[in-house]
Amino acid sequence: MELDEPTRLFKVRRTVYQMLRDRGYFIQEENLNETLETFKGKYEGREKLLMIASRESQSDRIFIFFPDSEKLKVDEVQSFAKRMWDNGIPRAIIIAKKETTNLAKQAIDQLEKLKIEIFEENELLVNITEHELVPRHIPLSESEKRQVLLK
Repeated sequence: MELDEPTRLFKVRRTVYQMLRDRGYFIQEENLNETLETFKGKYEGREKLLMIASRESQSDRIFIFFPDSEKLKVDEVQSFAKRMWDNGIPRAIIIAKKETTNLAKQAIDQLEKLKIEIFEENELLVNITEHELVPRHIPLSESEKRQVLLK
């Protein structure tokens, strides 16, 4: 069954909020607990879903972009990169509708000092880390890393 766009984006957005929380970004509980009906009531299109999250320091922020095109293209990547530079935000996540062109991937690889991750909507419809059979992922401490590398 095909979901309508607001329902798809509600699920994707919720997963993104959970992912950001798990990465140590501050996410308001109201965003994590928002209902589908509330989201649909204020949904105005993909471009309006732009998000910015931060960690402890305001300088450690991340953009989340929701481009409107079917395929992520170079000109969109360049536009997002410019916005990141202009705002002093070195990290971003792009939520593409479907696939990303090879040229857009190359453009991202060539960006210096900017870290951009790309996810397709379908990858984020369900937060796999919330599944009962998936164990909790916890970063290793420095000493644990050394022990693993010595094996």
